Amino acid sequence: MTEWCDGGAGTLKRTIGLPLLSSVGDGCGESPAPARRAPRTPANGRRTLAVDAPTADSALPAAPARERLVDSHGRVITDLRLSITDRCNFRCVYCLDPGVRFAPPRTLLSVDEMLLLAEVCVDLGIDRIRVTGGEPTLHPELERILRSLSSLPLRDLSMTTNGALASRDSMRRWRDAGLRRLTFSLDAVSERGFERITRSRVPVSTVIEAIETAIELGLSPVKVNAVVMRGRNEEEVPALAALSRRLGFEMRFIEYMPLDSGRRWDATLLVTAEEILARAAEAGSLRAIGRDERQSTS
Repeated sequence: MTEWCDGGAGTLKRTIGLPLLSSVGDGCGESPAPARRAPRTPANGRRTLAVDAPTADSALPAAPARERLVDSHGRVITDLRLSITDRCNFRCVYCLDPGVRFAPPRTLLSVDEMLLLAEVCVDLGIDRIRVTGGEPTLHPELERILRSLSSLPLRDLSMTTNGALASRDSMRRWRDAGLRRLTFSLDAVSERGFERITRSRVPVSTVIEAIETAIELGLSPVKVNAVVMRGRNEEEVPALAALSRRLGFEMRFIEYMPLDSGRRWDATLLVTAEEILARAAEAGSLRAIGRDERQSTS
């Protein structure tokens, strides 16, 4: 991943798709689930989950202190994306078909299972958790999830949202529950472009106001993601870059890419990183400021 400083308050970042994690430690996904007991409530009032000591016939053996999650590039995994729902109130053209059918709730992880999974991952070296979806703000127990996650020894707890439900009051509650940062999805700043991408009736001003409020409430550094597609929103890049400079958030332009093996990908919709940079430069001069080596595969 490479960053470009625009000389103003904002930062522009190109995001390059990385290979999927091919292994997460020996035997991961093959061992039986750990035994669980009821959530405990410590003196601070926060509920967490505990894992019982292994028994002879069940439970996941405790990992040695040195054991960590490592991907196929030899990088130690310290970040976890926790998808708490598959539901979304947008139907973005690069993500969801209008007639998509969501998974039955009974097939999804319960909140207790999510929190147990997070606790196990922290024991394996995870120290940053990003809550995602779908649209995570649709989950009825979001505040409980955030409060429980914040009780874990984490360096960072963030969430990605489309901003449609990110009111001042809700963001204040999320912050009080332990959320530290917010990332927003915003693919256009014009009303027409925003509607064309999201296929929703939410005004783009709602999301922009939410971004401003998040900055004001200290849920920073606030980041904004935009997937750039040819014929859909590449003309929005200069305006997004200018908004980043004006408000002071980190702007991350993402190249259009396949989401999964079952989704047909149209290469003609791809706008390359070089083209995106050229468009962004229309809003002001750019200069390279370095590379995030921690996520590098080269």
